[in-house]
Amino acid sequence: PRSEDVQDALGAPLELVVSLLVEMHRTKEALRLLSQLLSRVSGPRHRPFFFGLARLYAKHGLNKDALVLKLPQLCTRPPDRRTWDVLKSMAEYTPAAVELQLQSYIDEAGPGRFTHVPQITEVMCKLPFGAHGSAANKALKLLQRFGAQLTPDRPEDLKIIVEDLRAFMSSNISPAVRERLPRAIESLLLSYCEALTAQHTADAWEMPGDLMKRAFDGQTPAVLLEQLQRSCLRLPLTSEKTLWVVFRHLSPDSGVALVRTWLLQNDAAADVDRMERCARHVHTAKGEHAAALDLLRWAESRGVRIPAESAQKWRELYLTVLRATAEERSTSMKRGGAFTSGGLDMATPAVHDGGSEEGAVAMELTTSPHYRSQLTRLEFPLRNITLTERGLLAEKLDVAAAHRSGEGVPSLEDGDAVQDRTPGLDDTAAPDYSADSAGGPPGDAACPMFSQQQLQYALSLLNQLGLKDHVPTRLEDEEAWRSFVAELFSAYGWKVLGAHYSDSPQHVRRQQLLGDMERLQQALRESARGSQQQQMAATEGGAAQSMRGL
Repeated sequence: PRSEDVQDALGAPLELVVSLLVEMHRTKEALRLLSQLLSRVSGPRHRPFFFGLARLYAKHGLNKDALVLKLPQLCTRPPDRRTWDVLKSMAEYTPAAVELQLQSYIDEAGPGRFTHVPQITEVMCKLPFGAHGSAANKALKLLQRFGAQLTPDRPEDLKIIVEDLRAFMSSNISPAVRERLPRAIESLLLSYCEALTAQHTADAWEMPGDLMKRAFDGQTPAVLLEQLQRSCLRLPLTSEKTLWVVFRHLSPDSGVALVRTWLLQNDAAADVDRMERCARHVHTAKGEHAAALDLLRWAESRGVRIPAESAQKWRELYLTVLRATAEERSTSMKRGGAFTSGGLDMATPAVHDGGSEEGAVAMELTTSPHYRSQLTRLEFPLRNITLTERGLLAEKLDVAAAHRSGEGVPSLEDGDAVQDRTPGLDDTAAPDYSADSAGGPPGDAACPMFSQQQLQYALSLLNQLGLKDHVPTRLEDEEAWRSFVAELFSAYGWKVLGAHYSDSPQHVRRQQLLGDMERLQQALRESARGSQQQQMAATEGGAAQSMRGL
């Protein structure tokens, strides 16, 4: 019969018989009866029946030698889930037998064979070793003994031991033992990091950083970070990929400090391709282009000498990062903020702290008076830039101006306009920091902002409306331009709009207005990227084409 059937059939009657025998002081007969029933237990499938007999032994205080001898027969090797269930259930009834069985599993554990350690310690904590957390204390000593066998050759072993220690931290154990757990984890990770070398795998290098974040909730002890960084500094240039494996598990500030020290130690800051990769990783870690710009400025403050054959590539990379930072900061700039504060602030920590580092030279700061953002189409000064950066911007401005003059772009003075404007630098964001993206003039620099026909149409319209003298004389005078646009729309814009929508019902008029506005915005975007012919076609027909004419 099945063990469940035997247990159900003998449960209450058996318990009654055993109780009567014990009360009548016929203990030997009770033991003989239970031993005969226990002999019928022959394997894992009889575990429920075995638990019932063990409960009777424990309830009446009978000698458990028969249970101790039978327990190993119910445990498999290697142990499975049912085996651990048996040991956890029997820890209360036969602690000596369970401990003996655990010891056999402990003896089999070792490097590469720590898979069952969490189950071993879980059963150990259920053994009645005494009060005040003595069971947890014994389990902690076992984990420390296993931790002494850890090596970077088997990173998964480290994960098993540290995760088991973390499980103890959240369990119901005595405060004295709980206070020792963080120190035990720190000691294991410290020894592991000291043993890391360039010959170990990427997984071996990644494991401690990942465990540090989880074990200490983002507040990793300084001694651990310092040891991990010292280990990383032993990596040669050929192991750069391993460096980035560790980098992504560090805090942004710690990661940047590690990259700088590694570049200096290996004299690698002059390698433009490597600096481009470093800038990309630093930008990803901190989430802003300014972090990559700060890295390049740091290299400049250290007096890094770029080889002549890489000088042009370095300038292109530097300019790309500088422009990406300016675009990033200009999008968050309040309207008119760059003018009221004297320009867009391009300061980064390197321009203020660079001279305080050993071997670094303080950088002289200056201002670039003209910079035009492609995103906002505003022209404003850039302040707190270095002399090198100003030279790069001036060089790009000269290239852009040369392309404009080569295309025969008319200046506003040629059309009797009263506005004096210096050409700005058209910017394109380049988050991938590809040096090729900075080569040559920007896309808008090769084509004019407006055609000759557009200019003539604008001047004739201003003369017709009597608004020519109302055009602001300074580009940065934002309030004057706002007033001028409002006056122009009042004088002419409402007239064009009214004529275009005069025959439409009110509900259709609103839909048409929104649709035309979307088409206008799309046309302006295409005009900013398109050729001179596309721009001329966009305004063909003058006022007759309603919104485009306006």
